[in-house]
Amino acid sequence: MDSGQRGATGGRIAAAVLGVLFLIAILPAAFLAFTTIFFFDAPGSTESALTVMLAAGFWAAPIVCGVAALLAFRAAWSFTPRRLGIALAPVGVLLAYLAIAYIAFDSVCAGRFAC
Repeated sequence: MDSGQRGATGGRIAAAVLGVLFLIAILPAAFLAFTTIFFFDAPGSTESALTVMLAAGFWAAPIVCGVAALLAFRAAWSFTPRRLGIALAPVGVLLAYLAIAYIAFDSVCAGRFAC
């Protein structure tokens, strides 16, 4: 086996492992999405755009994990480094969105859900 095939095999294994991890991540992501209903318990929290923005990120998390798992399994089936990068992209975008939402929420609302 030449080094090109060995690299592709390692990439396939990495993509398959990522796919399994993304599938497992659906469960805690779904739990977090379910618990976001408590974000809106505080009076006035339903009018807060930042609270809705943060909750929307958690609502999207299970869907993004599922899409990333499908893309990772596709990369494992017919491996190219580009496909592996595409499989990682949705999760990176979601994490960046949640980080920005949390920073905005924390700086503007000081951690209170009604601001």
